[in-house]
Amino acid sequence: MSEHIVHITRDDAFLSRLAEYREPDEQDREDAWQEHIECTVPDGCGGWQGCREPHEVDGVSADDGPYDCEEGVPWEDYDEFEFHGVSHEWRWGYGWTVEFHGCPLAITEVELPDGIDTTRDGKWRVEDDWDGTDCYLVLIGEDKP
Repeated sequence: MSEHIVHITRDDAFLSRLAEYREPDEQDREDAWQEHIECTVPDGCGGWQGCREPHEVDGVSADDGPYDCEEGVPWEDYDEFEFHGVSHEWRWGYGWTVEFHGCPLAITEVELPDGIDTTRDGKWRVEDDWDGTDCYLVLIGEDKP
C-alpha cells in the first residue's frame, strides 16, 4: 500500500456552463466538484499491467502460461520469464504481465472512500488497497495545511 492525496476542488467549468442557462445555487456549487489524485511516491507507486505483445520463443506460443504449456519449453514452471527483451510475470486470469511505471491511480477511475467531504475544497490522505485489479481507497484523514 502507498499513500496518495485526494484533492477536491470546485468544478468551475461546469458551474460556468450551468450559469449560461440559470444561476447556480448553493446545492449546485456543493455538487460541482472534481478530484485529482496525487501520488506521494516520487516516480509513482508502480504496479503491473497486461502485455499485448506476442509471447513466444522459436515460434512456440507461451499464451497458456508456465503450467499448462508443452513440456520442455523454456518458460515451463517459471512465473517470471523474459519475452521480447522485457521481464514478464505470469498472473492467473491476466496472462503475462509487465511492470507499470508511474501511478496507476493517475489514469484509473476509482471510487472515493466514505468520509471525504466533496462539498468543499480540501485535501485528504488515503492509502490504496489492491485486490487483484480492483483498487479500494482507505481514508487516513484530512490533510490540513
